Amino acid sequence: MNEFLSNNEPFFLNTMKLDSIQCSASEAIFYSMVWAREDAVRQLRAKFPTKQEDPENGKTRAELLNMLVAYCNNECHCCVERAAMMGCVRMRKLKADKNGGTYM
Repeated sequence: MNEFLSNNEPFFLNTMKLDSIQCSASEAIFYSMVWAREDAVRQLRAKFPTKQEDPENGKTRAELLNMLVAYCNNECHCCVERAAMMGCVRMRKLKADKNGGTYM
């Protein structure tokens, strides 16, 4: 399939110099969730030192992951919740209002 769509850029996900086509929306959501998690951990790592750098105030990777929460609408597809579970991200579902928006 990659060869068939050789230069059709919108279909490709370029991560770590590896071109690949996502087989399903669920798989694409999972990869997006993992990428967002890693991006958030990098941003938090810039704010908080590691335990080796600062033994008293430093944070481990597990502590940084514990700070992350993903939010979604309670009417979202179940693959979003599965992606969060497989990606070790806490998920909080927000209730939908009558207009399709969300509120806490």
